[in-house]
Amino acid sequence: MDLNEELQAHFLLYNNSPLEDFCGLSPVQMQRLLHHTYSADSPVRIRQQLSSDTMDQVGLFRVVENLLQVVNREKEVKLTATGALPPRIVKELYGKGFLKDYAIEKGVTKLMKEADCTFIIASRLLLEIGGVLKKRKNILSLTKKGNQFLEITNRLEFFMHFIQTYTQRFRWAFFDYFTELPVGQMGWAFTVFLLLKYGNVERETCFYSEKYKTAYPFLFNDMMEDPEVSDESYFESCYSHRSFSDFLSWFSLVELRNVSSGDYFAQKRYVIPSDLFDKIFEMNE
Repeated sequence: MDLNEELQAHFLLYNNSPLEDFCGLSPVQMQRLLHHTYSADSPVRIRQQLSSDTMDQVGLFRVVENLLQVVNREKEVKLTATGALPPRIVKELYGKGFLKDYAIEKGVTKLMKEADCTFIIASRLLLEIGGVLKKRKNILSLTKKGNQFLEITNRLEFFMHFIQTYTQRFRWAFFDYFTELPVGQMGWAFTVFLLLKYGNVERETCFYSEKYKTAYPFLFNDMMEDPEVSDESYFESCYSHRSFSDFLSWFSLVELRNVSSGDYFAQKRYVIPSDLFDKIFEMNE
C-alpha cells in the first residue's frame, strides 16, 4: 500500500469512527445531521408514519394550521399599519389554547395585539416565509400552496413543510436579544439526537448546552469574541432559550422546570422530553 492509499484508509477510518466530542456520532454522521437533516441516511429522522392525533398535539402547528383556516374563512385579512394581524384574530388564535404564553398567563403582559404573543408572530411569519400566505398591499391571503394545504389529505405534507420552514428558513435569533450567531438553530437535530440519547431522565439544560458547545466549539469561540459578552453562561442561556423555551416547547416536545434560588440569573432549569417527543423523532439505526 503506497502513501496515498494509507492516507485514504486513515481518513476513511476516522470519518466513520464514533467521536466522543460528537457523543458517539462519526464525522460522516455529523455531516449528514447538519447538512442533510431530512435525508434517509440522517442519524435522526422524523417518523415516517405520523398520525393525525400526533400532529394534533404539536402546539405551534395547531396555531399555524388554525391561522391558515382563519385566513381561508376571511378570504382576505387586512393587517394593521405595522403589518401585524388584527387584535380580534390574535385573541381568537390565542383563545384556542393550543399554546400558552407565560407572561400573558401570569398577568405580566396583557394580550392586546400581535406583538404581545411571540408564537403568534412566529406563526404568521412561518406561513409567509413558507409561501403558504402572501402579503400584498398589507392584505394577507392564501397562495395556491396554501389552498392545497387546506385539504385534509395533504396534512402530513403541510406538517413536514411547516417543520422544515421553521428549522431551515425561519431565523431563530429574530425573537431574542442574544447573538446573531445561529446558536441552537445550527445543529438543531443534534439537540434532538442528544434528547433521544440522554433524555430518559430529567436533566439540567446546561447538560445539553455543554455537549452542544463541545460539538460546535466555533460558535462558542465566536460568541466569546464579542466585547459585549463577558460571561460564558451567556452561551448556555442563548442555546437553552432558542432550543428549549422556543423551538421544542412551541412544538410541545419538552417539559421545562425552573428551580429558583432567589437570584434570577442563578436559577436552574431542567428539561425532559414530553410523551410526544418519541412519537415524532427516532434514531435512524
